[in-house]
Amino acid sequence: MTGRRSSVFKLHGQWVSSFDVENKLRELPFIKETVLVNHREGLKAFISLNGSSDRQSGKDKTRAYCMDHLKRHEMPKDIIILDEMPRTKGGKINRKHLKPESNSFIYQGF
Repeated sequence: MTGRRSSVFKLHGQWVSSFDVENKLRELPFIKETVLVNHREGLKAFISLNGSSDRQSGKDKTRAYCMDHLKRHEMPKDIIILDEMPRTKGGKINRKHLKPESNSFIYQGF
C-alpha cells in the first residue's frame, strides 16, 4: 500500500489520485508518458511526447484538454515537457527524481 498511498493526496480539501489524472492525460494520442507530482507550488504534470510532436503545441493542447476533462482541483498548475522520463535501474519511471527535493534530476520548465 505504500506506493498507492503516495499516489493519492488531499489538495484544496479534495482527494486527488495521480493515477486517475495520468490515465486521463494518456488518452491524448501525442502523449507518450505522464507523471503527476504534488509540489509545494501545486500540481505539476511531467509529460513526454511521441516522436514528432511539437513541444509548445503539445503543452497547449494538454492544457486545453485538462480544462475540458479534469475537475478544478485536479488541474496541473504547470505542465513540463521532458525529452525522457527519469528511470530506475529496473526501467520504471523514477518519480523521486521529479520531486523538488531531488538534486539528481533537473527539469526544464517552459
